Amino acid sequence: MRRVLAAVLVLLSFCPPLFARKNSDWGKVEKMKQGTPVWVELWKGVTLRGRLQSADGKGLRLVLTYPWDGTPVEDVSRADVRKVIHVRHPFLPDPHTVMVGGAFIGGATGAAAVAIGDKNDCQGCKGFRIVLGGVGGAILGFVGAATVEGGFGVYGLFHHNKVVYEDTTASFYPHNSAKP
Repeated sequence: MRRVLAAVLVLLSFCPPLFARKNSDWGKVEKMKQGTPVWVELWKGVTLRGRLQSADGKGLRLVLTYPWDGTPVEDVSRADVRKVIHVRHPFLPDPHTVMVGGAFIGGATGAAAVAIGDKNDCQGCKGFRIVLGGVGGAILGFVGAATVEGGFGVYGLFHHNKVVYEDTTASFYPHNSAKP
């Protein structure tokens, strides 16, 4: 049984193109809806991120998410496109920024809640309780923000990107960065 399994694995390792999907139909790109989030990999190694504005037989027009050179719209020729990927997961914000923001908001809320709700003053210990309330609120805010960000990350795990178009006419080797 082991020999049969080993033979099947060796056979599959030598012929992966038999089981690969063919994504070389440009018509799929033309059928995509306006505003669809995409990544466009070019033959020169650059990846453009944005939303599809239009596509036709000559190429596509992309509204960039990150305009590198200051222009928000990029016209890309079909000959320059190596791969078009439909992005189906959400673009998540920077986790560091979200968690630090949650800690600041939680700390301010905790300190304000103790300052407003604490009725008794025991010769200067109210300030200490306010600080403790702020620290506790900051910890809870940090953990809450991390939980929300983790939930978005788990959601993104189950919504994989989909390759809509891939030009397979040229070699994929790194030394062959230009299309022949």
